[in-house]
Amino acid sequence: MFASKLRTLSRLPVNLVNPSKVLRCEVVSFNTTPVFQNMSNPPTLPDISQLPVQYGVDRQVWVETLDSGKVEKSDIMDLHPDVWAVYPRLDIIHANMVWQSKYNVVNYDHCKGVKEMIYSYGGGAKPWQQKGTGRARQGSRRAPQWVNGGKVHGPKGPKSLYFMLPYAMRVNGLTHTLSVKMVQDDIHVVDSLELPTNDPEYLMELAKERGWSSSVLFVDTEDIFPENITAVTEEIPCMNIMPVYGLNVLSMTKHQTLVLTVRAVEALTAKLLFALNRTDGYDRALLNRQGPKELTLKMEKYRPIV
Repeated sequence: MFASKLRTLSRLPVNLVNPSKVLRCEVVSFNTTPVFQNMSNPPTLPDISQLPVQYGVDRQVWVETLDSGKVEKSDIMDLHPDVWAVYPRLDIIHANMVWQSKYNVVNYDHCKGVKEMIYSYGGGAKPWQQKGTGRARQGSRRAPQWVNGGKVHGPKGPKSLYFMLPYAMRVNGLTHTLSVKMVQDDIHVVDSLELPTNDPEYLMELAKERGWSSSVLFVDTEDIFPENITAVTEEIPCMNIMPVYGLNVLSMTKHQTLVLTVRAVEALTAKLLFALNRTDGYDRALLNRQGPKELTLKMEKYRPIV
């Protein structure tokens, strides 16, 4: 509305516009190109930290170490409130959980119809003549009203239950789940996941000493974890490890305690802030609908064209 009024005033003749009643307006454009210049590589945390905080204030968390069973707090880390302190909506979290449990499911239930029963087991002939027997007319022994007959409107599998949630709802599902974990004091930040031993009892006693729950999810940026914690989590079924790129709502809700490294917190904050503030939604939707403009075969780099 404001822009349309400005265009209307600009089209009027000069003698019809009263300068005393026209306010001076300055149009300020927010240019986010330097921050999101390269869309293929998400920006780092220093670039993301330039974004202003929309709601709330920064949160803080202790940085612990796993070198000993006692709680050793070495530093304090600031957390961005747009990722770790948003007002949670349970409907968004529930929608993400339903999507994750159903999008990769294939329903293989299949009931044979009349034609399929005739093809598999026969019985397609008319059981008796149309008139003269005193019985009701029948066309086939595989009709739906017969025992061992075909099924009408039954499931025709295999049928994929795949569907996709909107991009914004998936991003908000992560931020809302992290905020719930933060409020419940179920998020712990450590400097690294290095353990002094590969004994499972050490990690169990450490979790008991620090008040962690029986189900713990360890998150780091790399998918190759240290040797000791990998061996320990293999022996404990309720403690698992996961890289940042695999973190999801369903895994966070299944595990009560979430233990992240400092670099995992920084990478997760950068990725989520980038997703919350990206401005290429129309281009991404156009790419999904129309596909890429140019197609190049990656295999030609390894296999030359004859």
